[in-house]
This record gives sequence, C-alpha cells and structure tokens, in this order.
Amino acid sequence: MHRQTRMPINLLILVPHEDPARINPATAWPRLYLIPRLRLHLKKIIVLSMGKRYGGGSRIKRLLRRLFPSPEYDGNVEYHYSPMIFVPLFEFLQVPLALFYALVMLAVRRIKVDAIYCITIGEPYFAPVALLISSIYRLPLIMEHGDPFWEELRGFKQRAYLLYQKLIMKSKRTKYSIAVSPSIADFLARHFPNKRVLFIPEGYPSDFVGVSDSDKYLIKQIKQEYRLDNKKIVLYAGTISSPSIPINNLVDAASYVLRSQSDVLFIIFGRGAERLRPFIESKGLSQHFLLGFRPHNEIKLWISLADVCIHIRKSAVSPTKVYEYMILGKPAIIATEHPEKYTRLLINNVNCVITSLSPSEIAYNILRLLVDRELRERIGREGFMTIKKYSWDYFVEKLIWMLKSIAKNGSKIARE
Repeated sequence: MHRQTRMPINLLILVPHEDPARINPATAWPRLYLIPRLRLHLKKIIVLSMGKRYGGGSRIKRLLRRLFPSPEYDGNVEYHYSPMIFVPLFEFLQVPLALFYALVMLAVRRIKVDAIYCITIGEPYFAPVALLISSIYRLPLIMEHGDPFWEELRGFKQRAYLLYQKLIMKSKRTKYSIAVSPSIADFLARHFPNKRVLFIPEGYPSDFVGVSDSDKYLIKQIKQEYRLDNKKIVLYAGTISSPSIPINNLVDAASYVLRSQSDVLFIIFGRGAERLRPFIESKGLSQHFLLGFRPHNEIKLWISLADVCIHIRKSAVSPTKVYEYMILGKPAIIATEHPEKYTRLLINNVNCVITSLSPSEIAYNILRLLVDRELRERIGREGFMTIKKYSWDYFVEKLIWMLKSIAKNGSKIARE
C-alpha cells in the first residue's frame, strides 16, 4: 500500500478550551475530526489549549493535575494545556497570560514551529496571542474566524473582539483568513475588501454518510424501546444552557404544534436538558417531550429517525449540527434573530427552512414540514446535495493547500 508522504511542517494549533471529555462539539471537534486527518499530512502538530477539566481521583489529585498539567503525546501530535492559574475569571487578563504561557512553553520545551493555525470558536483572546507569536518568531499565520458570536456580546468584550479581528485582518503575518460561517465571511469581505477571505464551512463526520444495516437495527431498537413507531419526531440536539440559545421558544412552539397534531414527540438532547422539565410540566406537555443527553456517537441514530430537525441560535451561525442533519437528508429548521443574514449556502425553502425566533413562526414551519411529506423530502434531498461536498476531508484538503502555498512563497517551512 502506498504510504502518504508528510510535509516537513511543524504546525502550532491554538484553540480555546479544547477538551473532548466534555463531549461538546463546539470545542472538541479539532481533536475529534480535524487533527486525525491533518496529522496524516504533516510532520508534527502541537496543540496549545487554555485549560482542561480533569476527572477521576481525589479532589487534591485533580487540583494538582490542573495546576501542573502534563503534555499528552499521540504519535506526531502533542497536546499542551495551560495551568489552571492561566485561565482567569476576568477575561481581559486572558491575553497577556495566554501569551506568557505560550512563549514559556515554546521556549522551555524547545518546540520548533513552522506555521500557526489559530481557531477562535467565538473566544477572541487567542487571536492577538497568535498574532504576537507569529510576529516574534516571524511565522506565517492562518486564522480561522469562527461563527459570529461577537454579535451576541456587549460592552468591552465585543469591542475587544472587533479590535482583535481588525488587527488580524490588517497584519502582514496573516497569510490566509478562513470564515466558517457565511455571515462572518460577508462581514469580513465588507469591512476588509482588500483581504481575501476563504469561506470553508466546518465539515461533517464521514461516518454520518449513509445508514448501515447495523444502524438500521439500532434505530429499530430505539423505536421499540421508546415506542416511537406512531410518532412524528422533532429533534433538537446541541447546547441547552447558553443565553444565546432560547430553547424555551421551542417548548412554546410545541404548544402551538400540539394543538393541531397530538402525535408529535419533541426530543431535546444536550447537557442540562433535564432543567427544562419544570417548564415543560407547567405547560402540561411532559408526555410529548423526551429529554436527556446522548454521546455524539449516538446522535446519528436519533437524527435518522427524526422527521424534522431544528437549530435555535440568536446569531446567524453555521453550526456543524445543521450539517449533520443535512448529510442525513433531514429537513432542518434554523430559528434565528437574523434570518436575513442567511444569504448563501443555507437558503430558505431550498435546502433548509429559516425562520425567526417567534414560537408561532417556529410552530408554523414545523407543522408545514410535518404535514407535507413531499416538501420534507425535497428540502432534505437539497440539503444533502448542498452539504455533501463539505466533509472534514474537504476542510483538511483546503488547509493543506494553504500550507503548501505558504511553503512555496518562502516561509521557513522547509527547515528540518
């Protein structure tokens, strides 16, 4: 078998709070999806994250592990986590502390780096850290701009986020800027017309493509266990507790839906979903809701048996969960404060349904899809055709192209 040749690149990846133990796709995806593919192409990957939660052992042992975290080694990938003291409560202190830790870690451990890839995931403080490290070491920088969570912020943090964004976009060290969300791509293109911004959505896991015979068997078991055969299912899977996700609006929408159709079951999976139970009980809807948490490797099965899937977020984000709905051919409803910001990739009434956060509007669109099977199938089919290109393999292919381009243009990447 032909063995793939790795590029002689030591890539430093900066990512906030990367910890797959939390099973939070918003912060775990670099380790779960990106790095396993990227590592096949590069000499070495060094991941620096600002903090990790440790389980197991006594409280003293957990505290010591947080104060003195040890690097983790996995073949040609190194994971370095900052001590707990460098994850302060006051966010404006995070930039100097993160920079100090990163510089000390690189110097003490004598880590050689050829390029930097910075992932913001809505947490802005690593952007100036990446810029300063790239300036000090004279390294090329690839910057990934995450979903526009800064739109949900106020005051100092929002101004800081916009300032960091401006510094990154104007820096000569920034060789490429990636936008994973259409709205952030449009924003950056509008405000920085002289800079090229590449729109590359975060991908979907390859194991989400198709439903195998074993998947069908497990789905049948789930239907029997939860008595779902005669139910129409509306599924939400994702974050529950964030103030930017008004999940109560879905419960209110359910009240409208159930007045017309009583055979609908609403499934809400996410950490803290049980906290919704008192609110649901107060509306007399307990028998129409299934709440809980499922690990990500089970979510595919639940999406597969759903009739309609829904995503709720105030800002106009481009979440991987919606892509998972789409790659499985399920019609996705996206409820947002800014429906008008979805101008490309996700198109209303073509490959998804985009609506406001109004419970009555959400309910109207749920009923529209539940009643019209042909509409459900058409939107699900168009969603699949839209998103099938954007796998994690595609994302890595584009990132490798950028690194090759940097190497070709005279960076230090050829150094051994």
